Amino acid sequence: MSSDLTIEVPGRLPSQTLVQDEALRRLWRIVVELDLCETQHEAMRRQLCGDNPGVLPALAVEGSMDWTLDLRRGARLVMRVSRPGARSPQQRIGDRYVPVQLPGTSRCPGLWAVQDTQTGRLVREVEDDAELRFGIEDGARGWIARQSNLAGYQSTRSIAAGGAA
Repeated sequence: MSSDLTIEVPGRLPSQTLVQDEALRRLWRIVVELDLCETQHEAMRRQLCGDNPGVLPALAVEGSMDWTLDLRRGARLVMRVSRPGARSPQQRIGDRYVPVQLPGTSRCPGLWAVQDTQTGRLVREVEDDAELRFGIEDGARGWIARQSNLAGYQSTRSIAAGGAA
């Protein structure tokens, strides 16, 4: 496959877009130089090397991936790879939800809610199945921001000393 990938390793490799094979080779050269345990090293080899690098199926679905690597001396390093123009999970959540003001009365402005643009419905709380309501627009925007942050956290691939996650 000859499509491009954007890669970045903050502090070691600035963001750059390269042909897929060269991008994966460049990331692998950085991994080889890192002070990683054998488990992390092997996990990254499976992700970046060989005829069918493990990263490719995930990129086909998510468009981007982060790996957090634990170096032996306690430091951490994040490696990023994405398809050019791909939207991160955080960005996709931010695109999906919008704050909407509900109708008010003559004396009071309406409360704010969050609308799911994919379904057209207002977001409901999981616990009691009630629509989310906020007194101000910033409350609805804060909920969206928290969901975006959670999506980013959940999409991060952590390859810790204990093994691949």
